[in-house]
Amino acid sequence: MKQQIFIVGDSTAAIKADDKRPETGWGEKFPQFISAQYQVNDFAFNGASTKTFLKRGVLKDINQKIKPNDYLLIQFGHNDQKIEDPDWGTSISEYQKNLTGFINFAKQHGAIPIVLSSIIRRNYQDGQLVNSLGGYPQAAKECAKANNVFFIDMNQVTFDYVKLLTAEESKKLWLNVDHSANYPNGVHDNTHLNNYGATIIAKLTALELAKLQTPLAKAITLK
Repeated sequence: MKQQIFIVGDSTAAIKADDKRPETGWGEKFPQFISAQYQVNDFAFNGASTKTFLKRGVLKDINQKIKPNDYLLIQFGHNDQKIEDPDWGTSISEYQKNLTGFINFAKQHGAIPIVLSSIIRRNYQDGQLVNSLGGYPQAAKECAKANNVFFIDMNQVTFDYVKLLTAEESKKLWLNVDHSANYPNGVHDNTHLNNYGATIIAKLTALELAKLQTPLAKAITLK
């Protein structure tokens, strides 16, 4: 049986419905950068925060499949940040508590947890790219350190990548459509990725995974 990589997270990583295309989650593109010896299982979903993910009981499904030496990639923050909605949002302390729960879940199965901070939104103020995820990326980093597990700062990685682009050039990564069958009136979405953007983020994620001291690092196959 193949080793497995499980992705848990929000809409930025999730598999999209046909009627939402060209919206694409980076988790959909991730398998092309991983050796065929690994099976990628994307359990991320739109609207997921650590709270809603746990409430939906998705870990019960993963519990039936995950095994020793598999990997659990954990990336939340976009919806945890929405503290104005108690059904979604989490305080920093609750966020870290929930992340610790995901980490312990992986450890209990002999799997390897890897915490990733959230990718950035396309957010400019006075012509400058700014980070709009508040304290959640740092909280994820601190939680990973406290639990002695791997951490990838995808918030910083994506910020650094987009910083090299002009504001206009960066539009090509996100869901910006003037007109299409699914969006006859157009859509300009600076949170969700398109096919190209998802591929770029998946590649950046793979590059960061290749730096870790894990067997998975050797399975990265960049094209």
